Amino acid sequence: MFTAGRSSSGRIHSAATGRYIPAPGMSSPSPIRTAPPATGRTSRPKSRAIALADSARLYSPRWSPDGRYLVALTADYQKLVLYDFSPRKWEDVAQVQPSYPNWSKDGRYIYFNNAFERNLPFNRIRMSDHKVEYLVNLGDYGRLAIGRFGWWTGLAPDDSLLAIRDIRVQEIYALNREAP
Repeated sequence: MFTAGRSSSGRIHSAATGRYIPAPGMSSPSPIRTAPPATGRTSRPKSRAIALADSARLYSPRWSPDGRYLVALTADYQKLVLYDFSPRKWEDVAQVQPSYPNWSKDGRYIYFNNAFERNLPFNRIRMSDHKVEYLVNLGDYGRLAIGRFGWWTGLAPDDSLLAIRDIRVQEIYALNREAP
């Protein structure tokens, strides 16, 4: 996605379907924009970028693995919203305070942390019914490294949790979690 006519990260991420190429947006009043993958350039996005309706004040868009959906955060950090490219509309996913949302590789879940809570819970949302599931308290694993937008978490290619722990030298850990 392009925001205010420029890529906020300078990098382009490919959608699974190849229909669009998004780049992360920020919380400006500008809408999230998508561009066709044919050019692969960000130098003139206004000429080819398509603004997603009702996307002003949304940021950090993430493609679903199948390229059909886009999840984004509201600028007030109060909820996750989902854009469906078929009917071209947004819907609320969950009233949560999400940070660093990540789709599972099968697209059935969105994982995220809540950087606003002291114990740093790591959760996921089941996309079939939008149920929020608590997974682990990352605060139990010591102090995490803090970055520009809070404590970073992500998913490895096998959907295992990734986080950066701060023990004076940053190290990357993968936590194995056995699902019930």
